[in-house]
Amino acid sequence: MSIRNDYILDMINQFADSICDFMLKSKGGLEYDAIQGYEEIVGRALDMDAQTVLELSPASLVTMFQISATDESLAIYAVFALERVYELLLASNEPLARLRHEQATAIAASYGFDLNEVPPEVQERLDASEPLTV
Repeated sequence: MSIRNDYILDMINQFADSICDFMLKSKGGLEYDAIQGYEEIVGRALDMDAQTVLELSPASLVTMFQISATDESLAIYAVFALERVYELLLASNEPLARLRHEQATAIAASYGFDLNEVPPEVQERLDASEPLTV
């Protein structure tokens, strides 16, 4: 059990650091890099290729999270990342943006947390740094 907890804590720290980095990139005009990074988080949460995972329908994506027994503390990062992709794509690719939003909504509903919830470790990092909006 300790090894699993260490693995999850390590993943949480990696995801939190990555999310904050991608938020800075998206604010700095590097939206494409941020989108790719956010999508990689979703794949890493399932230990699968991000492009393969993100081709799934919202219901199928939820099934993958359930089958892989993805911990809730990692799933929230996938939801948060998908919502950031949604926001970044909304102006340039509305159909894909809506799919990402639907995927995020389905995962959040299946785990029982709020779609707009900021992972606590991300919030801690944001609170400790210069102001960044989510």
